[in-house]
Amino acid sequence: MWQYYCFKFAVVVLSRLPKRVGYLIATATAAGIYMLLPSLNARIVDNLKRVLGPATSKAQFKRIQREILRNAARNYFDLVHLPHMGVSEIESCISVTGQVNFDAAVSRGNGVIVVTAHLGSFEMAAQWL
Repeated sequence: MWQYYCFKFAVVVLSRLPKRVGYLIATATAAGIYMLLPSLNARIVDNLKRVLGPATSKAQFKRIQREILRNAARNYFDLVHLPHMGVSEIESCISVTGQVNFDAAVSRGNGVIVVTAHLGSFEMAAQWL
């Protein structure tokens, strides 16, 4: 339940902050989560071991773990900040490759399958569409 209240707080208070300030707060929040939630860290490392292998150094796991938390916190900030962003600001945050193919398929009346990496704010990508 505390997550819900944190999210509501973020929507009301943080959503109107400039992106730079919001990312600074997100980074600080991620550092706090890293220190205060060891069970979450253990789950992250367990997932990383499946990708990187158990031979990966402890220091490397910690570095990647912190970056995962930072990225997730920034994505949450993007989510609450999105309603306050203009179209040009959203477009400046997104890199699209192959839009010509997308436009051609849409103009033919075909369905389109969009493939993306598990990077960045999915909500922002949906707004681009």
